[in-house]
Amino acid sequence: MIRTLRWVLVIPMAVAGWFIAFAGAVTLHSLIWDFCPPEFQLSGMCTHPWALMAEDALVWAGAFLSAVFVVAFATRTAPAYKSQTAIACFVIGLAAATWAYLETHALGALIGACVGGLLAVILVVRKHGWRKKSPYGKYRQYELFI
Repeated sequence: MIRTLRWVLVIPMAVAGWFIAFAGAVTLHSLIWDFCPPEFQLSGMCTHPWALMAEDALVWAGAFLSAVFVVAFATRTAPAYKSQTAIACFVIGLAAATWAYLETHALGALIGACVGGLLAVILVVRKHGWRKKSPYGKYRQYELFI
């Protein structure tokens, strides 16, 4: 029962990870406006040169953290096949990031999502490997008869 519930919660947890990163990026974006000098505030935008660089960096970092959180939350929730779950989340997230890039032309977000997702997948695969562990100790299944 718990195992089935954990599999059902994989997608909602991945969405929750994305939402946490998105909410954090939107919250930090308001700080750019708060620290903008009054002479550079024009029609609800900050036109200071550092503000444009800060917005680009925030978009990149938000996409990076979003990809890391999506892969990490989904993998942590999955009861088994953690490496395969991480790869599936990365592929679906890469498709979503590519679609978002085609709609908005935000190259920084696409690069951030790709790098963050790939880093998270590498860490998950290094930790969990591709095969499940043997019930007889530290060996993996393919090592039992060597």
